[in-house]
Amino acid sequence: MTPTPVKQTFDSPTDITRFCDPQAAIDYVALLRKSNKNRVDALSLAKGLIDGNPPYRQAALVEAAQSYRSNVNFREAEGFVTLAVSAFYDVHSEAPTFTTVVATEGDETKRVEWSNALTENYHVLEKMDNRNDARIQKSQHEMVVFGTGPMFWEDPMDWRPTALKHIDVMVPDDTEADVETFESCAILRSYKVGELHKFIRNETAATTRGWNVGAVQASITKSAPNGKEGNPMDWAQAQQQLRNNDIMFGATCNQVKCAHILYREQDGTVTRVIIDENNKDGFLFKKVSEFDCWAHALVMFYYDRGDGSHNSVKGLAVKMYGALEIKNRLKNQLVDAAFLRAQVMLQPADSAGMQGAQIIPKGPIALIPPGATVVQQNVGGVLDAPMAVDRDLENVVAANLSQYRQRIDKPNGNPRTATEIEAIMAQQSTLGKTQLSRYYAQMDHYCAEKYRRVVNAPFIGDGSDQEHLELVSDFMKACKEANIPESVIKSARATATRVVGQGNPYLRAQTLTDVLSASGMLSEAGRNNLVNDWLAAKVGQAMVKRYNPQPISGYEQDHAWAASVENGSFKDGLNPPVTGTQNHAIHAQIHIKDGADAHASLQENPDGIVEVAAYLQVILPHIGAHLQQMSKDPT
Repeated sequence: MTPTPVKQTFDSPTDITRFCDPQAAIDYVALLRKSNKNRVDALSLAKGLIDGNPPYRQAALVEAAQSYRSNVNFREAEGFVTLAVSAFYDVHSEAPTFTTVVATEGDETKRVEWSNALTENYHVLEKMDNRNDARIQKSQHEMVVFGTGPMFWEDPMDWRPTALKHIDVMVPDDTEADVETFESCAILRSYKVGELHKFIRNETAATTRGWNVGAVQASITKSAPNGKEGNPMDWAQAQQQLRNNDIMFGATCNQVKCAHILYREQDGTVTRVIIDENNKDGFLFKKVSEFDCWAHALVMFYYDRGDGSHNSVKGLAVKMYGALEIKNRLKNQLVDAAFLRAQVMLQPADSAGMQGAQIIPKGPIALIPPGATVVQQNVGGVLDAPMAVDRDLENVVAANLSQYRQRIDKPNGNPRTATEIEAIMAQQSTLGKTQLSRYYAQMDHYCAEKYRRVVNAPFIGDGSDQEHLELVSDFMKACKEANIPESVIKSARATATRVVGQGNPYLRAQTLTDVLSASGMLSEAGRNNLVNDWLAAKVGQAMVKRYNPQPISGYEQDHAWAASVENGSFKDGLNPPVTGTQNHAIHAQIHIKDGADAHASLQENPDGIVEVAAYLQVILPHIGAHLQQMSKDPT
């Protein structure tokens, strides 16, 4: 039988919220869809231009007996997008770490040491997130092409956000282009039945989080095909299919069209409800005041602020559509004209000459049928006008899109060299300082929220949580092994790591080369950082440590010194204890080297065998204790 959805009631004062009726929520989403329709249609046309749609419908040309005409998308739009997006990706990927974490507690020496360890350990965590790169690339693409690249923390237990499409976030008209001023928004999400079932697999935990298990089950069964004997599938059958045949069952089901509705409560907190647009019987999810503020739920990544309203923000796609669509049509006309003018035009003397008229090739010459006259053509004059219009349109596009790709004037004279062409391509992929500053400011908010979720993540969860919780556990363990207090870990500030060059590898290398000439004015640490950045610009981040190995840290120096002091104690017959706070790898290396040196000394002084034997009898069990501790560490 089909499960009965659980209708939420709001008897408790803590449940009173601004959306208490699922039907009202569905109507709200429908209203936003209606007001957003014209914008979506315009974006669809622009996206088609980028994706390579030809300027004319081929079926219409065939119907008009004009299938011979050129109908090609020359991909200029795609070229603009590729260069514009690559500049943003460069400022992210070429940084030594994605995020810089700065300790805000402790004395200056400790803060520097802790900050370095936090940044390095957090970078490992981000590198282990296999979808981090794809998430960033999707956000940057949406931001550049359509104006916003939203990131949404869909799972309250997860520190990893979901990258959304620009059109997936809908807000009422006149909403400001500032997330913190949002009154409400709807985020469209379509789920496969397996994804929805994953949310409620542990029904007790799902209910605690805010999921309406009965409503989710009803949405799954409604999207499933009919069961036995053509009857609607009940939950027992659907559940069995999900357990035994998840992939195939999911492929036969319709996706469930959902919407996350987020809205500000009177106290400033943000509530979230999730609806199935085809199921008015209950909210799939409801959590009153789930987020303390909008920043804990959503980062929009605006390319600019338009006229100040969210819906006025436009990306590269809309700005270039008109001119590039005309350029495609004009270029196709040029191709048609060129083909036409390349043909030999014959004019028969009469209608009888039209029958079977053909040019007969005879080696290096051709015979023209009798009575036909060759028509002389002026090719240059016919093509000059459209080519001039094409050049003028190119200037218009370059001026309008200069914020995405720098305009390069075409000088007269000798053709450019290969080096000049490379420099031009680099210049065209350079970000303006305004765009870079705006992007970094939003990345700082993104990094701060992501780090906040990491350091406050729970360490207990159901099966779906284990992957990201294990990464958090490894990060916290590494920080504690570096003797960083928990209060320091949680109070640290995370920001996006900056790089020079404005998204341009040539400009980065040139800038760093210029700074190297003034390196004498820098501290030793500053010079070392400068050398690392210069090496990264030349050979890539992966090769920096190969050419400039990092000196031993203060933390490692302290443990190496302590191990050396212990070596002196062994010679006096004392055996210091092995503690859990010691760096066992460093201690073991120092002790093994000293024991090996003592053994090697017997070759020059055999009479010292009694003293060396006594020393080894003390140090060897101590080394064994360190190795025993190391064997418990899987790394």
